Amino acid sequence: MVNEEYPEIEQFFEFEGDEFKLPNALKEQIETAAVMSDGSFDVDQNISVVISKDGIIVRGEKDVGWVEGKVKADFDIDSDVKFMINPGFFRTILDKTNIVKIGDNCAMFSIGDNFRHLVALPANE
Repeated sequence: MVNEEYPEIEQFFEFEGDEFKLPNALKEQIETAAVMSDGSFDVDQNISVVISKDGIIVRGEKDVGWVEGKVKADFDIDSDVKFMINPGFFRTILDKTNIVKIGDNCAMFSIGDNFRHLVALPANE
């Protein structure tokens, strides 16, 4: 039993950003990248995702090699958005919604009021 106060996290879900519709073809690229994602168990696997002005690059990598796929799309963004995510979890999210809200340092997938997944984005280099 934990005798601690649960932190207030609502502040992280309230941010300014633009919403984008991800293409349906992204699911196929996630499946391909998942084959080469490193991790002993499904829950340990991660793929990299890069959203740029002209499309999305999905990459899976492990000791024996890597695979990369691209989905063409037009996004009105100033700089690339890069993040890592579990491929199985990402596929599940995309089965429910293909809308992502991108802010300065985070991206959020939401399904109604009951599900919000926030992805922290790396600091600009």
